[in-house]
This record gives sequence, structure tokens and C-alpha cells, in this order.
Amino acid sequence: MATIDISVESLPENIIIVRVQGDKLDLSTAARFKDKMRDLIRYNVRMVLDLGAVQFVDSSGFGAILSCLRDINEHGGSMKICRVQKRVRALLELVRIHRILGIYDTSEEAVAAFDDATAIGK
Repeated sequence: MATIDISVESLPENIIIVRVQGDKLDLSTAARFKDKMRDLIRYNVRMVLDLGAVQFVDSSGFGAILSCLRDINEHGGSMKICRVQKRVRALLELVRIHRILGIYDTSEEAVAAFDDATAIGK
């Protein structure tokens, strides 16, 4: 059975980096991911989602990411994604998530994008 966990790093200016720890964000892990993210979203308005460990995302995983994006937007915040594996990034681009959600190579670039008025999903 696949497992998923998250770790959280708090930064100044109400920014958190959420590191997904698990190689799959799919049907078997999406509900747990959303549950873990729900409380974080309630209290944090700027979130960087680090997917560096994630090797595979299916439609349930994409749905979970979009659900988190919707929830954080409803709370007046924004979310960026970073360190996306090549295969996962190709899928994100295929379903055009990159057009509504900034995807960055590093967490530092994603954090800096919150202050960039031209960044996607600011």
C-alpha cells in the first residue's frame, strides 16, 4: 500500500513550504494528502508545494492538487509548485495546470515568485 506524508517548513511573511514525502500522489494517497493539507490551508495563505519526491501523479492526484489550490484561493492565498520530477511535470503541462499554477525548479524560486507581480497564480 502506498503511503504519503508531508513535512512543513515555516518562513517569514506567512509562507510555508510543504514537502510531499511519498513517491505517488494517486487514488491510494489523494484523500490522505487532502486531509493533511486542509488544516495547513486554513492557516497559511502562501504555500509552496514541493513535489520533489513524487514520481507519479494520476487524475486523483491532480484533483487533490487542484482542490488544494481552490481552497487556498478561497482563503485569499496562493500556491506554487516546485522541484517537480520531469515525468510529473510533463503530465502537469499536458493537463495545463502550469497555466494556473506556477511551477518552479527550486523552492527558493517559488518563494521569490510571491513577490513578483508577473508570477502565475500570485
